[in-house]
This record gives sequence, structure tokens and C-alpha cells, in this order.
Amino acid sequence: MQRKVIKQGNGTLTITLPKQWTQKVGLKGGDEIEIGERGNLLNVRFKGGSEELKKTSIVVRDMNSLRAIRWSLSALHKSGFDEIEVIYDDPKVLKMVQNEVNVTYTGFAIMEQSKKRVVLKSVSKDVYSELEGSLRRAFLVTLSLAESISERIKDNDLENMSELFALEKSNNKFTEFCERLLVKKGYQIPEKTCFKYIIVWGIEKVCDYFRDLCEYIDRKKIKSLSKETTQLYEEVLSFFRKYYNLIYKFDLIEFDKVMKEEKRLSLKIEEYKPKKSYEYKLIFILEEIIEGLLNLSGSLISLNY
Repeated sequence: MQRKVIKQGNGTLTITLPKQWTQKVGLKGGDEIEIGERGNLLNVRFKGGSEELKKTSIVVRDMNSLRAIRWSLSALHKSGFDEIEVIYDDPKVLKMVQNEVNVTYTGFAIMEQSKKRVVLKSVSKDVYSELEGSLRRAFLVTLSLAESISERIKDNDLENMSELFALEKSNNKFTEFCERLLVKKGYQIPEKTCFKYIIVWGIEKVCDYFRDLCEYIDRKKIKSLSKETTQLYEEVLSFFRKYYNLIYKFDLIEFDKVMKEEKRLSLKIEEYKPKKSYEYKLIFILEEIIEGLLNLSGSLISLNY
């Protein structure tokens, strides 16, 4: 909708608020509103009002893949829905939903439940100010996972690598929350929301690659890694630390140095031929970690210029 700007007095500009909106939120003459500036946009918020509850329903009775159902629910959560009704017929779906609410969906709770239906609802406000803190935690738990893997490799303590999976779950929780916030609230510079979203999505994928490495070692019951593969892992970990520093202290010259390091490291990995066949998969995962970080580069630069 469009509004004409009216000039009053010595340069004061005013506009009228849409009647339909003021009635919906209960705004009356004399009430105070909060105005937030984001680039060339102004957000008008009436604290005394209540946000409209976004509701949706999904029927998963004919779906056989729990993974597909989990992704579908995640997409609805990230899309900003505050109430999600799930219609199902397999008891496994209910257990999966309960787990996702407890582990992944920040601020959500199960409000209704029966044998064929479960309703998830947001029970807390999505506060934009929590975006940066949650994103940093996502990076830090990923770094913690990577360093924990390093310690175990050095100590030849590769049993029960699944113990580290909890860190990847924490990353999922933080990144899921950030993606939801960006969809509902946008980034502080609206036209750069897409770049911020890519950064969030990217660190979730990088964490997945470190988890994949743990899963492979666990599944193959690998007891130790060669000295060469261990060294490559340490170099990839060092590259991750340098890239993390760029995220929070961006400098174009340092970015150039990191790109040179990536080229050297990628070539070293490409030319490396492990003596043990099971290490080929590990090398492939290391390549994915580097590629995953590189995919953040365009968005990282866009956010800083």
C-alpha cells in the first residue's frame, strides 16, 4: 500500500497509518509506537498489540520417510509458522516430532497430542537481538566439534565417536533458530538478508561434514589414522579457524591470504594418495569442509561492503 508524505511546519513529515492495521492491533490515539530503522525501511511496531499467529497444517499419513517428514517440519519452522499441526498415522512420527521439539526447535512446545494428531506451538517471542549471539554459538560448537575430533585422532582414541554428535545437534538448534529469525524479522540491512542466511546455512552444512567424518570413523570401526591423513586434518582445522576469524574480523588482505592457503591445501589434498583404502572417504570429507567454507565467501564479502 502507498501513503502520501505530508509536510507540516518546518520540514516535519508525517504519514497516516492504515486503518485496517490499527484496528487489528488495537492502536488508538495517544498510544505510543516503536519505530525501527533498517536501511531505507522503517518498521512500525505497537508493543501493546499482538503479532498475528501464523498457523499451518501438514498431512504426512502417506509419507514413508521420516527424514522427508523431518525436513518438511524444519522448513515450516524456518518459514516462521508459530503453530504447526501434524496429521499422521505412524507412531514413529510422533516420537520424531517430540525429539525435534526437545532438541531443535527453540521456544516451541507440544500443545496438543492424540494418536493421529500433534500440534506444535511457539511459546516464546522470536527476538531479533538474539541473532548474532546464536550464530556465533553455532560457529563455536562447530569449532568445538572439529577440535574434539583432532584430540581423539592424536590420542588414537577413535572409539565411540558418536559421543560427539551432541555438538552437531547444538549447531542445528542455533542455525535453525537463526534461519527462522531471518525469515520472520529480516537482517538489519534488509537487502542483505539473503547473504546472512547463506552464512547461517553454510555453517550448518560445514558442521554436518565434521559429523559425517565422525560417523564414518564410527561405522568403519577405524582405530587410527596415518600420519599424513592426521596432518591434513590438522591443516583443514587450521583453515577453519582462519575462516572463522574472517567472519568476525573481516579484512580483505587477510581474506586474500586465506584464499591462497585454500589453494595450497586443496592441491595437497588432491595429490594425496592414502595407503589405506578407508582413508579415501575421509579425504573426500575434508575436501567438502573446505568447499563448504569457500561457499560462504561471496556472502561474507557482500555483508562487509
